[in-house]
Amino acid sequence: MAIRGAELLQMQQSDPHWRNLRAIQDAGNRAAHLTKQLLTFSKRQPKPLRPVALSRLVEGEGDFLRRLVGEAIRLDLETGQGESWMVMADESQFHQVLMNLAVNAKQAMPDGGWLKIGIENVEVGGHSGTVPPGQYVLLSVTDTGHGMDDETQSHIFEPFFTTKGEDGTGLGLATVYGIVRQSGGEISVSSKVDVGTTFRIHFPRTLEVDAAMNS
Repeated sequence: MAIRGAELLQMQQSDPHWRNLRAIQDAGNRAAHLTKQLLTFSKRQPKPLRPVALSRLVEGEGDFLRRLVGEAIRLDLETGQGESWMVMADESQFHQVLMNLAVNAKQAMPDGGWLKIGIENVEVGGHSGTVPPGQYVLLSVTDTGHGMDDETQSHIFEPFFTTKGEDGTGLGLATVYGIVRQSGGEISVSSKVDVGTTFRIHFPRTLEVDAAMNS
């Protein structure tokens, strides 16, 4: 029998069955979340992309992200003075990217900390490592969490790899990686143990004009 949240709230925490029912509800929530991640990860048909300004999307997610990470974590959004260059993206998938990276940061800061999400226009030259030369919109997500060693960093984008035991599915960052690559972007990570972690995602600039935004 399904246990609805409203029914659980009507019970007193002193009720001897309350803890068991709460555990059942939590297990159901985790199963639903895992199922959703699996469905997202297993989809093979790419979503249609359209030109969007990532600075506008990040600003629009501010309230949601603050509720997600909680009051113990300071969240700063740095989207620059003007609107970012346009990139080809799907808004719902970009929401998933932000949500998964924010959850990952929250889990790395159980006692609170600082999370900074930035958007900036960048031009990459010919000697920049893995990112080809060109114009990009850079999304950076930096936390002051427990960080990762080199071995962990080499596996974090692999499906089902997790350092969180039973609390992790290993699909969050793999999903982020898939979405970024589908958008033609590049993702990298830098981290130090007990210092923090920064994810950097380069989305290629597009010069296409979205008629809907100019109508």
